[in-house]
Formats: sequence, structure tokens, C-alpha cells
Amino acid sequence: AASVRQLQLYGQRGLNTIDQIISRWAPPSENNTAAYIQAVAQRVGVSPNQEIDLSDTNIMRRLVTAMSVQEVGRVIPEDVLRRGVEIGYQPPQQRVA
Repeated sequence: AASVRQLQLYGQRGLNTIDQIISRWAPPSENNTAAYIQAVAQRVGVSPNQEIDLSDTNIMRRLVTAMSVQEVGRVIPEDVLRRGVEIGYQPPQQRVA
């Protein structure tokens, strides 16, 4: 859910391509960003500079899955992914004093 929220913030800031998103998420000073971008774009099924709709839950699931493979080397279980995306798209809860 936290990743979904962060990716939505990126979209709100105009970062809406795999290249832009991964360049911010995994900067070259810390990663092989070019390889990360290519791997995620291929797994999502878009070109690195193609605009993607981060409000589309199907795109978001594919993006988060692709990024998890790069980050931890495995795919997030479908039920965990579905729940995380669902929570990530919910508006922040209001705190009651």
C-alpha cells in the first residue's frame, strides 16, 4: 500500500513513465537504473518512455509486481498484491481526537 501511495504521488508530480518513475525510485547513484528501467518496462509491457495511467489498478499491479521482482527478487503473492493496491487507493483515514 505504501508503494502504491508513493507511486501515485509520483504521478501527481508528473512522473508518469517507467523511466521517470524508476529514475526517482532507484537513482543512478545507488542502482543500475538503466537495467532496472528496462526490466520493469518489459515486465509491465510498455516502453520505458510510454506514459502510463497510475490511476489504473491493473497498471499499478503490474508496476508494483515488476518493481518487487527488481527489489526483492520475487513476485508478491496475488492476494497480498490485490489487498495492498486496494488499500493504497483508499483516501487517508481521518484521525478522531
